[in-house]
Amino acid sequence: MVEITPEQMLESVNTAISTILNGGAVRSYYIGDMELQKMSLSELTVLRDKLKAEISSKNKSFTYVEFKDPRYERSRKNRTKKISKQSSW
Repeated sequence: MVEITPEQMLESVNTAISTILNGGAVRSYYIGDMELQKMSLSELTVLRDKLKAEISSKNKSFTYVEFKDPRYERSRKNRTKKISKQSSW
C-alpha cells in the first residue's frame, strides 16, 4: 500500500472542496447493497485546516521581522546624548 503524504492529501482535499463548490459532487450513492457517502464541505474544510497546520509545523519555517518606531529611535538617541554629556563632566 502506498503511503500518501500530507501534501498529496491536501491537494486531494482542495480538489474535493472545489468539486463540491462547483456543484459536481454527489453526497451519497449505492453500489449494490453498499451505501457510500462523501465528506461534507464542513468536514473537508476542517480536514484541510488540519493538514495545512501539519504541513506548516513539519516545515517549521519562521520569519522574524523587527519593527522600529523612528520616534522612539530619535528619543533614545537623544537620551543617550544627554547621558554621555553628563558622564563627561
